[in-house]
Amino acid sequence: MKTYNFDVTLEEEEDGRWSSCLTSYPACTAWGHTKSEALQALADMTVVFLEVMSDDGEPVYADRVEPIDEHPTERRNLVDLAGRVQSGSPSIKASVSNESIRIPVAA
Repeated sequence: MKTYNFDVTLEEEEDGRWSSCLTSYPACTAWGHTKSEALQALADMTVVFLEVMSDDGEPVYADRVEPIDEHPTERRNLVDLAGRVQSGSPSIKASVSNESIRIPVAA
């Protein structure tokens, strides 16, 4: 199993809410009344985002992959989902760690 990490951008709005997005995919956004709520909402949205991208056959790039390949070719590593993320899949769970979204996917 590999874990794909997506960097997060967080910003406090004028009204006190927090908005969050994937740094590499700013269209994947969420918000919350607290920083924690915004991050958790973005984690949930990231799973939906990956499902849609996978269904459309689009490649997805992660900012980091754990374990890291011995010979990385660039900063972002290609995530070959190859149908492993499917709508309603109970095995795909996102988590928040150090302001990044972590998605475990079977290798």
